[in-house]
Amino acid sequence: DYNAVFIAVGAHKGGSLGIENEEVAGVIDGTEFLYKVNTGEKVPAGDKVVVVGGGNVAVDCARTCVRLGCKNVYIVYRRSRAEMPAIADEIDEAEKEGVKLTLLSGPSKVVVKGGRVTGFECIKMNLGEPDESGRRRPVPVQGSEFIIDTGMIIAAVGESPDLDFMTGDTESAISNGLIKADPVTLETGVKGVFAGGDAVTGAATVIQALAAGRKAAISIDRYLKDEPLDTDREGEAVFESKLIVDTWGVAKEARSEVPTLPVAKRKGNFREVELGLSREEAVKEAGRCLSCDCRLCINLLACPALILDENGKAAVDDTQCPGCGVCAMVCPHDAIKAGE
Repeated sequence: DYNAVFIAVGAHKGGSLGIENEEVAGVIDGTEFLYKVNTGEKVPAGDKVVVVGGGNVAVDCARTCVRLGCKNVYIVYRRSRAEMPAIADEIDEAEKEGVKLTLLSGPSKVVVKGGRVTGFECIKMNLGEPDESGRRRPVPVQGSEFIIDTGMIIAAVGESPDLDFMTGDTESAISNGLIKADPVTLETGVKGVFAGGDAVTGAATVIQALAAGRKAAISIDRYLKDEPLDTDREGEAVFESKLIVDTWGVAKEARSEVPTLPVAKRKGNFREVELGLSREEAVKEAGRCLSCDCRLCINLLACPALILDENGKAAVDDTQCPGCGVCAMVCPHDAIKAGE
């Protein structure tokens, strides 16, 4: 007998390719693949692997395959390189490691012979008018099918929450595969039930999920005290758009380049790729900061890594940093860079 429940189940269910033969052995979901590798399960990736998708999960899968010793790794994406949602630096590093991008190409069919995957049939795409996401819609080019030889296909075409545990009148609680919740209070249409994170927003950032947990805790505390849930909620905004400020008129100095592990030493292991700055380089890089102390990052984000130091200045606790890079996106002074 609980008085309140908070649903934060994430989005761990992979999207379907929606093509012929995708249920055969040799086709695996991207999140499942990464989970198995990270928990030490042996995954027989083979020499040739095709990863379908253009997001961070797809790039993670491709780079993981390189580390597992795969000789030929392809990323198949239906739009152009410029429209890939993955972090640009990650895509660059993937290409340096030998991952081949097959762009403007969509999935058509899994080629199966003798009960096993032998190829992946794709169809070429042209970009048409923008869709609801604002990106140009990929349009198949009839008769342009081609086959990539492969023994394994990793589908990384989006993640959604698995809500099979919810029964009863789910129409009042679920919309388009996501849990419906008030954006301010995170209260659902069911009394005493709150929800947040990827299960509500769809796959997003760690920081947005953390902020949702904080907002829900405040709401539940008020709910149990029979207090209004939606008053005095200023300062709880979740970052939604990139803030760009370039009006300071200060001379810019180039960033220090972070050294990386040579590509030849990355295959067959999971050694750290970004090696970090030397003491001298770190001091020089820190000197680029304007020390404006606007605290915009702290005011906008509910991140446990953003703190005030003993002098009352904004600082980052690197032991708590989840590495999502959202603070770098909101900083108007370019004082923070994701991945450093």
